[in-house]
This record gives sequence, C-alpha cells and structure tokens, in this order.
Amino acid sequence: MAKNADNGKSQPTEKAVGLPKDAIGKAGSSKAAQGGAPSTGAMQTIKHIYAIETAKALGGVYGLVGAAFGVLVLLLFLLDTITGGGMTPILIGIGILVGSVVMLFISGFISTAVGAVIYNIFSGIVGGVRWQCVDGTLKRFGAMSVGKLCAAIGFVFSVLVSIFLLLIILFMPSIQNYLLIGIVAFIVFVTILSFITGVVEALLYNLVAGLVGGIKLAFDGKALGRIDAVSAGKVNAVFGALMSILVILFGLFTIVLVVGVLGTNFLHMLPQGALPPGMSAANIAAQFPVMTLPELIIVLLVVPVFDFISTLIFGFINGVLFAWLYNIVAKRNFGRIMLELE
Repeated sequence: MAKNADNGKSQPTEKAVGLPKDAIGKAGSSKAAQGGAPSTGAMQTIKHIYAIETAKALGGVYGLVGAAFGVLVLLLFLLDTITGGGMTPILIGIGILVGSVVMLFISGFISTAVGAVIYNIFSGIVGGVRWQCVDGTLKRFGAMSVGKLCAAIGFVFSVLVSIFLLLIILFMPSIQNYLLIGIVAFIVFVTILSFITGVVEALLYNLVAGLVGGIKLAFDGKALGRIDAVSAGKVNAVFGALMSILVILFGLFTIVLVVGVLGTNFLHMLPQGALPPGMSAANIAAQFPVMTLPELIIVLLVVPVFDFISTLIFGFINGVLFAWLYNIVAKRNFGRIMLELE
C-alpha cells in the first residue's frame, strides 16, 4: 500500500494487482469500478481507448526496437572504424541509431493514436469489442462484437477508396457502367470480408486460449501495467500458425476454384473489351502450366508445414519480445495502454 501525497490515504499500487507468484494479474473487485480488468470472469466491453497514453506506450515499444536495430548497425560500423575506416562510419552509425529510434517512435505513436481514435469513433456507433478476463487472464473475445467493429471500419475504408475510383470515371467514361458495378461489389465484398475476418480471428483466439491458456495481463485501474511474456509468446505462436494454415487453405481453394473449376470459362464471362488489346482468354489460360506431381506435393504439403513451424517459432519470439519491451516501457511510466471498460 502506498500513501497518497495529497490526502494521506492509502491507495493500491500496481504491486497489489500485479503478477504474484501464484496468480498473474489478480485484481480486486474495486478495479472493475475503476475501469480495470476484474477477476470475476464477466464479459466486458472496451468502451474507450485512451489514445495519447496508449500511443506513448506503443511508440516507446517501437522506439526500443529502433534502438536495438540502431545499436546493431552501430556495432557493424564500429568494426569498420577499428579496421581503419576512420571516424566517418561510426558517425553514420550514430546517425542511424538516433534516426531509427526517432522515426520508429513517431510512426508507432501516430499509427497507435490514429487507430485508437478510429476505434473510439466506431465503438460508439456499433459497440466496442467484448472480452472476458478471469483472474487477469484474457480468456475470450466476443466474436460478433469484433466482427461488427471490423465490418464498420471496412465499410468506411472501402467507401473512401471508392471515392477515389469514381474520379477515374471522369477520364474513362467508356467503362463507367462496369466501374460503378465494380465499386458497389467492392464495398459489399470488403465489408463482408472484414466482418468474417474479425469473427474468425476472435474465434481463433478463443480456441487458442482454450488450448494453451490466454494472455495473462496485470491491470492497475485502467492501465495495463504488465503482460506476461511467456503466455503472450505461446498465444501469438499458436494463433499465428493456425492463421497461416487458414490463409494457405483459402489460397488453395481460390486457385482450385478459379483455375480448376471455372478455368477459361471465367475469362469468357468478362465483358467485351475488358481484356487488353490482343489478349484472349486462351492466351491467359496458357500462362498457367499444369503442375507435376512433385511440384504439387511441395505446394500442398512441404510449404504449409514449413510455414506452420516457422510461424510457431518466430511467433513465440515476437510475442515474448513485445511483452518484454512493453513491460520495460510501462515500468518506467513512459506510457501504458489505458482502457475504459464497462
């Protein structure tokens, strides 16, 4: 317990709800009233993300990544200086070090702040993401809440892109009918795909959390004080590996559908004049040679297995490193992810 300098009352510190040896992230019921992550296991909605504080935290993480990269480059230039390269290489290395830290911090800060503002706008329209934390462990996401939010963001994004495409009509009036139909189809497709993607990712996280346990979080009121590195690494590894398999299966399905089922019939269905001059459906179809059996085995078996294993390894490393760097930033009070829950 720590004394408040203003009124002398005892206030709970992060240590009281941090990461004890027997349980990670246990928070008292009073934390729920403060907008923190309760240990009751009730579903909660992320109503608001504090943009500036969260941007400072993730900007700090990106800045540390830039520092690590810059130090590595500086060491390489230092070796060049030792072997007789003069002072110029080491000065360049220092410049790269400083530039990497500054640029990555700025990019991380801006992208996070913009993302938080966008989230806050759309969460007020369609509702925020719902999640469930049990004793500081993120157990599951509400799939429909994630899907609705992603669909709303995807819809607005597709509309903005379509406005740009509409400008093409001014310069190419001969294709305006096809382009208008394509724009409508594009908006519908992106919106539906965004919804499906959000739902699938939420369900996939729920599956992974059930298999290896969720990510363990320690909240101090509204602020995320600490992320357990090992749990973050395990979830990120398995989630990424399963997602890569889904992407590969979707790609294979698309290839089979377009080339194997529709084949050149799909090309013949295109409106006259849609293909470039001198290009026919037969010419395009000829660009897709038939695979031999060994090539087919490599595509269907070797590539997915290699991708799965590599994603497991690098996913675990990335998850651990992100949690570790975030904990450094949060511990030094440079910034923390701050959420308003209800």
